[in-house]
Amino acid sequence: MGIVSSVIRFITTLGGLISTSVDEGSDALTTTPKGIKAAFKVTRDKWTKQYHEVRDAVSQLMMVMEQKRSEIVRLEKEQEELEIKKRGAVERFKATREPKYQQAFQAAHTRLGEVETRLDQLAQETQDLEKQVDRYKLKLQEMQKQISELDRKEAESIADIVSSKQIVELNDRMANLSTSLSDENIQAIEKTRQKAKARAKLSDELAGVDNVNVEQEILAAGMSTDAEKEFAEMLAETEMRERERPGGAGPELERSM
Repeated sequence: MGIVSSVIRFITTLGGLISTSVDEGSDALTTTPKGIKAAFKVTRDKWTKQYHEVRDAVSQLMMVMEQKRSEIVRLEKEQEELEIKKRGAVERFKATREPKYQQAFQAAHTRLGEVETRLDQLAQETQDLEKQVDRYKLKLQEMQKQISELDRKEAESIADIVSSKQIVELNDRMANLSTSLSDENIQAIEKTRQKAKARAKLSDELAGVDNVNVEQEILAAGMSTDAEKEFAEMLAETEMRERERPGGAGPELERSM
């Protein structure tokens, strides 16, 4: 049982190793896609090596089991021969009464007891080995599944870590941003716009005053011109009438003017 126990201990140790996760101490190396890929490669290589070691150990265990089965077959054949020898020794002793046949019977009987004891032992050992092999076959299938899932887990880990990092960075940025939507540049532009509007309004008002003044000046000038013209015309007409009258008073009027 020495070799069987050693193989079983070896398989049990490796079977436990396969379930270990990536070393948590390497967190600093697994925060980037490149680092994650490197970490998964290390794990994939380690698990694949462990899988092959467990598979080889299980193969060796199966070889031991087959050896025991071969021994069972051989002992069962010997068991049949010993039964025949016992019957033959009895028959020969009955015919000859020679002690050697009795001794031969005793030897066959003793050996038969040893064979039967060994067969019982082998039957139990083989049964145990079969259960262990079946259990480790399932373990190998589980290890295969874990290794095959590494690609998916690698992709998911990269996506989760990268997106989570982006969310953290975005939250940090948002924490430093104001949500009041006020901006000094916009405020300055608005202030300048209001000033420009005020200047334009003032300009319009001033332009309106100038227009009124000009109109008044023009009106006044026009009125003054019309009055002088009318006065000159009326004066000329009066003087003409005075001259046309006999003994007109043209000179007096001129003097009075």
